[in-house]
Amino acid sequence: MTSPTDNPHPTDIAQDKAALRRAVRKARKQRPASDKAKLDQGVCDGAAAVVRAFSAAHSRPPKVAAYMPLPAEPGGEGFVPVLADAAAELWLPITGPRGTELTWARYTGPESLQPGPLGISEPAGQAVGVDKLHQLDIAFVPALALSTAGVRLGQGGGYYDRTLAALSGPQLIGVVFDDEVYDRVPAATHDAVLDAILTPSGCRDVRATDA
Repeated sequence: MTSPTDNPHPTDIAQDKAALRRAVRKARKQRPASDKAKLDQGVCDGAAAVVRAFSAAHSRPPKVAAYMPLPAEPGGEGFVPVLADAAAELWLPITGPRGTELTWARYTGPESLQPGPLGISEPAGQAVGVDKLHQLDIAFVPALALSTAGVRLGQGGGYYDRTLAALSGPQLIGVVFDDEVYDRVPAATHDAVLDAILTPSGCRDVRATDA
């Protein structure tokens, strides 16, 4: 699949990003609930398979970072519980002021969650900086769209771009629906490039794919 446009001029990139964000958000809102439930199950199954594969290869369960999906995002209500059951540790983001990196706190069950400033549930435990993520094994990253080479289009707030730019260590796995993977997405130099893509169809490594 090809994104609507692919122009290197900064102004055009911003416009193309905005157009693609609108299209993806509209499609997500219009997705029938029954269809989304099936797709969410595929995402959960794929995430669990990633964690199991790591456990088998390293003789230990991984330490994982993930996110709490919004209603229209891939994964649904089962995403975090599935990862919590399979991982040695699960860390979720805490949103600060716009223009800052995310901080993180450990998820220890539904009782550890509280409402966040953007309407997303967040762990109530002590927040730590991105340095903690260097010690983790896998990070599941939300996205609106991904290129086949792993270039990420986010929501536009810049939280993940800043966080991922400072991050090294874990395998970075972007999570989208299958129809949100494009040959290319409009991208600037600061946009993150991830290691793998998880969709309801499964997880595939993209580190060897040419952009």
